[in-house]
Amino acid sequence: MITSLQNSKVKEIVRLRDRKHRQRTGQFVIDGRREVERAIDAQVALTAVFRCIRADADQSHTDLIARCDERVEVIDVNDAVWRKICYGDRKDGILAVAKQPDHGWNTLRQLPDRALIIVLERLEKPGNLGAVLRSVDGAGADGVILADCVCDLYNPNTIRASSGTLFSLPTVVSDEDATREFLAKSGFTIYAAMVDGSRIYSQVDLTGRVAIVLGNEAHGLTKRWERNNIAGIRIPMLGIADSLNVSNTAAILLYEARRQRGT
Repeated sequence: MITSLQNSKVKEIVRLRDRKHRQRTGQFVIDGRREVERAIDAQVALTAVFRCIRADADQSHTDLIARCDERVEVIDVNDAVWRKICYGDRKDGILAVAKQPDHGWNTLRQLPDRALIIVLERLEKPGNLGAVLRSVDGAGADGVILADCVCDLYNPNTIRASSGTLFSLPTVVSDEDATREFLAKSGFTIYAAMVDGSRIYSQVDLTGRVAIVLGNEAHGLTKRWERNNIAGIRIPMLGIADSLNVSNTAAILLYEARRQRGT
């Protein structure tokens, strides 16, 4: 059992809270039983599991540990160490270190004919990203593209807000130019959510091979999405605000697509 805050493994967990260190190492931390379980379900490559051993711990998590690859290191820590390494007030007493999966274009190589995907451009807030991913999962969409996004897919807030669903979602991390090229080559009809979109979202056909594009929380989409072959759509706003939160917008548009598809 680790009892020292100066232990090298404890220090590494703390360093992995930093985005640059995650990028350098290709690893990240998964906090919480629900999230760890969903990572295991999605066959994310875990390298270590940290478990808090204390009298008031929720459980020993032996069932989850039994499902891990035998090469995964299981490390018990005391309460003081746990408080140092956990993110927020997580009382379930388990976290894992994992390798970041590949997020290249091959991730979307086997899309169905009537694929429904979300494109997020220049998104900034990890909590918003996680909430959108949760809606993508809930609506049964087929994938996500992060185009020039500022926020990190493996930020702890992203993972928590997604409820661990991000581990099972085909997700590409790329830039706007490559995204537009992929959508054109793959035969997607593109609908861009805009405050001043020319068509109401419920009056467009979302039943084919569709990509819904959502922009930055403060500034929306860049002007390059305002092209003749891209339909601008809007959600009617009846109060004084001109738009909804990006995660709410995503949920409404995704479930409208599902309604039109009869599922």
